[in-house]
Amino acid sequence: MATCENLSKNVLRRRLLSALSGLGTNTGIKRVVVTGKHGESQATLRQVRHLFVNRATCERR
Repeated sequence: MATCENLSKNVLRRRLLSALSGLGTNTGIKRVVVTGKHGESQATLRQVRHLFVNRATCERR
């Protein structure tokens, strides 16, 4: 059974930027968590990547 979580736009935006930064610079999410001062855990950034970063959402229109 899954839980429902409502995130504010600012929190979601910060998490997406952190996850995309790690993927885009080829450093990885683990390194972003270790070096960043954003207070996000590796699990939350991986969850955001899993839910929001995929081919359909990243295609340029």
